Amino acid sequence: MGFFAGEAADLLAAGEDNPDGFWERNDVVRANKKILRQCNCRWDMVSSFRAERVAAAPRRLLLRRAGDVVAALGPHAPWFIKDPRMCLLLPLWLPVMKDPVCLIVARNPAGVADSLNRRNGIPLEVGAALWELYMIRALEYSAGRQRAIVSFDRIAGNPQAGASSVFDGLKAAGCHGLALPDEAGITACFGPRPAGTAAAGRGAVGLTREQQFLWDALSEGKAPGGPAQAVSPRAVRVLKSYEKAVIAAMPPGERGKRLLRSFARRLGLPWDCSGG
Repeated sequence: MGFFAGEAADLLAAGEDNPDGFWERNDVVRANKKILRQCNCRWDMVSSFRAERVAAAPRRLLLRRAGDVVAALGPHAPWFIKDPRMCLLLPLWLPVMKDPVCLIVARNPAGVADSLNRRNGIPLEVGAALWELYMIRALEYSAGRQRAIVSFDRIAGNPQAGASSVFDGLKAAGCHGLALPDEAGITACFGPRPAGTAAAGRGAVGLTREQQFLWDALSEGKAPGGPAQAVSPRAVRVLKSYEKAVIAAMPPGERGKRLLRSFARRLGLPWDCSGG
């Protein structure tokens, strides 16, 4: 549609599970990984993570890196940043962004859980809980801002109608300089997909009442009605139990690094044993 993500060298290389590429910038992914690591978290261990609780020193570090990214993208407007971790870290990026538009792409949680299970060995219930947390944070942090919510399953099921819906949603949210590809271009984008990219895994995991309620709204391109949703206590318990098991299985050296990061965080130091 005309958005710029970066030159090929700026982007993560394609993978077996995403042969067309991830469209994620290396510098964005590195910065987001680093901030989570300094908080003793990682993408699948975020049950207690809140962006607003990040200490001042690592917050300043991320702001510098985020500023460099936005400065590099600025001359290429319209541009976009894609990284699932932005669902958790958006508040830390907002100070360097002017009038951002948030595009939330929701996917069937059963398909997400199935994909994470096959790719990372993550238990199905944990995958669904991660989906719940990420979606709720995305909705929370984008509330009151220009945004569009789209269902990946609907786009994959009917690419032409789905692409038109995304295009209309982005224009309504304030994006300018876009062009809707022709039918051939859209069809090429959604050619034969690797197994699991759409709604694979439907029914493979039993969704909780809270997850089903959230998905029912998101699948229609809407935020749930009523008061803002919090991550359900059950999802938090599932995630904390998973994190405890992961930490217990870590080599002693890695557990020691986590302990040192905890001390550094309590002292307000941006210490990170991995460098960079």
